[in-house]
Amino acid sequence: MKPKTALVTGATGFIGHHLSRRLRKEGIYVIGVSRAKVVSPDADEWLKCDLTNAEQVEETLAKAQPDYLFHLASCVVGARDVGLVRQTFNDNLVTTLNLLIAAHNVECGKVILTGSLEEPQPDSHWPVPSSPYAAAKLAASAYGRMFYSLYDLPVVTLRLFMVYGPEQRDIKKLIPYTILSLRKNESPHLSHGDRLVDWVYVDDVVDAFLACVDKDSAYGETIDIGTGLLTSVRDVAKLIEARIPSSAEVEFGSIASRKNEQVRAANIELANNVLGWSPKTPLHKGLSMTIDSFNDI
Repeated sequence: MKPKTALVTGATGFIGHHLSRRLRKEGIYVIGVSRAKVVSPDADEWLKCDLTNAEQVEETLAKAQPDYLFHLASCVVGARDVGLVRQTFNDNLVTTLNLLIAAHNVECGKVILTGSLEEPQPDSHWPVPSSPYAAAKLAASAYGRMFYSLYDLPVVTLRLFMVYGPEQRDIKKLIPYTILSLRKNESPHLSHGDRLVDWVYVDDVVDAFLACVDKDSAYGETIDIGTGLLTSVRDVAKLIEARIPSSAEVEFGSIASRKNEQVRAANIELANNVLGWSPKTPLHKGLSMTIDSFNDI
């Protein structure tokens, strides 16, 4: 039998790398998509495509004819700068719309979008996004539900909470930044650290993506993927500090906190009921495995 095919946008990114590797282990043929030419063992095949270009997206999906489309490519910047409005609109919303339209037109298989905890929770009031990134993600999730409802395109959005784990090299993120700073005997400069966050380990997130593959009841839904538990930035930084011998210490309050930070624990009831998914990795274990992964740096 011809193996199933998965098209993965953002396959070179932190989560995309872990997902692509797992898909291949499951016997799924993985096609990675990137703007530039890539040579990487994470995918069986690489296609060059600018996802903001509708024509290129249509041609790419027509060529790939994927059974599954995992859209992880994103501008993941939570800053509040007005200069990010257009960039996050193009990289997070326009790319999603191009993929949804092309997936509908070429009748490709199931579409799994990546949402974010930054999206404001819908309620009886008009939600106010906390950043340009949050606004684009909120709109992308809404379009995904619309394509399912109006055009029968099987779309599910996994709303990811704060993902961490090995091979996350973005030093703008708290955990790798704190680990690498302490390893170099440099003090990490953090905010007061009062923000409460739902931290979820990357392997558990990949499990959730794979659970979507054969769960038809998931489509049309937006599903929280987190632990349901909140731990402050300060406590996470202190846990890291306690595990790394260093002459430096974390300096809290040395930078300002961002405005309108989202504080929300994932509601994992839907993930459990629809996907049969629940997180497996406790924070202390996930942090230890993440710290150990930086030993070769």
